[in-house]
Amino acid sequence: MSFKSIQIEHFKGFGTENNTIEFAIPKGQRYGSGLTIIVGPNNSGKSTVIEAIQKYAFESSTFLMNEEYTGSDFPIITFADDVGNTAILTKEMQTSSANRDVENLSFRGKFKIILVHQHWEDTFQEHSENYVNYKNTLHLYGTTNKFDADKMLGPLIAASLRNAEQRERLNSFLKRIFPNYNLIYANQERENVPFRLYYKTGDGGQHPVSRVGMGMFKVFKTLIHLVNHDHGDILVIDEPETSLHPQSQKVFAEILFEQSQDQQIIICTHSPYFINWEVIKNGAQIVRLTKHQDKYCYAYALDNFSKYESLLKALNDYRKPFLLDTVAKEAFFAINILFVEGQEDQSLLNKFIIDQEIAVNFEIFGYGSNGAQNIYGFLTFAKDLGLNAAALFDGDQQAEFERCERDFPDFLIDKLETDDIRDKYKQEIRNQRCVDTDELLKEGLFNKNGEVKTNKEAHLKDLLNKINQYFNNK
Repeated sequence: MSFKSIQIEHFKGFGTENNTIEFAIPKGQRYGSGLTIIVGPNNSGKSTVIEAIQKYAFESSTFLMNEEYTGSDFPIITFADDVGNTAILTKEMQTSSANRDVENLSFRGKFKIILVHQHWEDTFQEHSENYVNYKNTLHLYGTTNKFDADKMLGPLIAASLRNAEQRERLNSFLKRIFPNYNLIYANQERENVPFRLYYKTGDGGQHPVSRVGMGMFKVFKTLIHLVNHDHGDILVIDEPETSLHPQSQKVFAEILFEQSQDQQIIICTHSPYFINWEVIKNGAQIVRLTKHQDKYCYAYALDNFSKYESLLKALNDYRKPFLLDTVAKEAFFAINILFVEGQEDQSLLNKFIIDQEIAVNFEIFGYGSNGAQNIYGFLTFAKDLGLNAAALFDGDQQAEFERCERDFPDFLIDKLETDDIRDKYKQEIRNQRCVDTDELLKEGLFNKNGEVKTNKEAHLKDLLNKINQYFNNK
């Protein structure tokens, strides 16, 4: 059985609406199918989701009086598996203990939670090298407290280093993320002193693992749980990108995509490198959290993948690899976003905003939507993720404009007063080159050299002001 969902009611920022999060379930041999990616602005509820899981995962967890629930009602956290079983964690008035129903779900005790800045101790006694003991004492060794050091992770790594298969996988993963990585090993300098983990550099020198950077610390902790993966284990990682170079983030993300083929992995992230359109297509779940009026946390998710199928056709267009690249994936992290038709619209509007020193409160999506016909799909995507969105069409796209205006009444849908963003001329072949003639086919706000027309400046400023006002009122 797998972890299917969690409903968080009256706990910290969560209330009674949009408070259920569905988790991806591995589909075997489908890249990324078991990965749940939780995104959202700071203070939108991502850490609260992890804390809610911790309260069920570890016996010692409690609800704190007057601190951990919204309003006058007491928290209710409901966990469900994929065969219809549920478990409820709540809190009775006048007590700080967490009450659990008597029937525990099969994934109870299967959680491995990796917090964002938690340290771990790299010295240990040999007798502590016991993975089962590590799993049974998670709540005693700081795994649920970001301010404590995890005292059992060092022994766990050392134990894996003595297992040939686990050692090979661990070193292989580390080498992929950090190409200059050489070796990690455990050593006891003399009898009756603790063991310590060491890192071997390219020149043969050895250094305590505690001296590596925070990024490597985080990766060590995550990878050791991947190589010690037991069937049914659920890995929860808070901000896997922390302190990692962008290239390392990309490779680390690839490893998580690979491993989530047969393991549930849940990550909370602010990095577009951990978003992948292919894994979404394979069943990965994207959850976006947001806080309405700085009061209640709401959870949104992409549903019914077929609605976004047309957008992902761009993945197979070798001529336009940028359409869904890292810049485009920043849409998952946007607050206010404007969709335009194409790359020219995006670049000319941004140029005008910069040249005119106009302050805007929105982002223009990626490099455009690759045509007016795709804006509908991107607005669907924005609606499902709870994004504040607007769309700006060329003046000659009346049908698409009307369709979006009809189906997205909560979004601002507008259009240019000209047929195109830039003047477009009839072209002909001269000396084996395609050149513009003097015959104007479409009038634009900008001339063919990308300079805004004097008589169009006011219209463009009015449009941008209207979009700003719309987002200000959201």
